[in-house]
Amino acid sequence: MPVMGGLELLEALKTGGLLSFPVVMLTSEGQPELLARARSLGAKAWVMKPVVPESLVAVVTKLAR
Repeated sequence: MPVMGGLELLEALKTGGLLSFPVVMLTSEGQPELLARARSLGAKAWVMKPVVPESLVAVVTKLAR
């Protein structure tokens, strides 16, 4: 994203009290510490790039239940 990264956006949403929906991170980063930070900021799931459409659908379906 041109203005901020995904973790920065997630932190801004959480800080601003605007995180009222489940967030799925699409990422090329798989380091455990980054995923732990995303989870601590409110991410409910993440999908690694390149995205396999069926994987994304499975994650969203699980969160929608």
